[in-house]
Amino acid sequence: MKKIFWLILTIIYSKTAEIEDSNIKKAELLDKSETCSKKNDCILEETAEIEDSNIEKAELLDKSEPCIKKYDSEKRKKIEKMYPGLYENRQENIRFRKNLRSSCENDPKRNDNVKFFKGEIKSQPDGDFIDNILTKWKGNYKLLEEHHGYIQWLFPNKEPGMNYLSQPLQLHELDKLKSDSESVEKLLKSFELMLDFYGMELNKKPVGFKRSENYKKRYQNLIRNRHNFLRISRILKCLADFDLEEYQIEWIKFLIEESFVNQELSDLDRSITQFYVHTIKNDEKRHEIIKQIELKIIQFILNEKI
Repeated sequence: MKKIFWLILTIIYSKTAEIEDSNIKKAELLDKSETCSKKNDCILEETAEIEDSNIEKAELLDKSEPCIKKYDSEKRKKIEKMYPGLYENRQENIRFRKNLRSSCENDPKRNDNVKFFKGEIKSQPDGDFIDNILTKWKGNYKLLEEHHGYIQWLFPNKEPGMNYLSQPLQLHELDKLKSDSESVEKLLKSFELMLDFYGMELNKKPVGFKRSENYKKRYQNLIRNRHNFLRISRILKCLADFDLEEYQIEWIKFLIEESFVNQELSDLDRSITQFYVHTIKNDEKRHEIIKQIELKIIQFILNEKI
């Protein structure tokens, strides 16, 4: 009887221990899960948004059917072969146009861009206050070319860029900046600073662009130093985010003329077709610009009649 009694106790103890171990493991897993969940909140939101963007991508691809349909198929094939990016809807472009953001991009504690535009902090690294950049740096082409830390501050957007000391634009910052007339004016002055650097001038009423007197040397510098192509993408996105669409679209039109028609900036052609035109958020206006590009390619690159 004693042996049976101790055998029963042993079995009960063993089962109890197993249950306790199981509960401990469950608790540990719950802790890990909770920690992981907290750490990955932003990632989960980001993933959900990417899935949403994939759905929108399919819809946008339907809308972005080549405008060349009204021309013969041979011309369309030639354009697609030369500039496939004209008809592509890259996910990064869709996310930008649809203002898809995660909570990671709206941290109320991050205010560096607002502080910079208000003149409270300098750009980093080795930068200056915004008012000094807009006045003292203008025309200093060597500095503007070789210094790589100011462009992310003058034209902030949600993408980190190459300067890890700059802060990606937060949603609450964008709301503050674009509703503040002084900040918008500083952005436009920054735009004129870079236009002068590129050999271009801005007319504000009506909005339009033209070459500056020293455009030949500045165009040569632009083409020779191709990191400026990326700078232009950043500027265009910033103009769009600040609701300065008219400046953005008219500048793209000017770049199209200089690239495809006048062929003074012919090396910009792929950046225009693959990136610049896709920063236009309004679908109808973007498709209209794509039509214009198609016509320019047929007439001036393929040298064919429409």
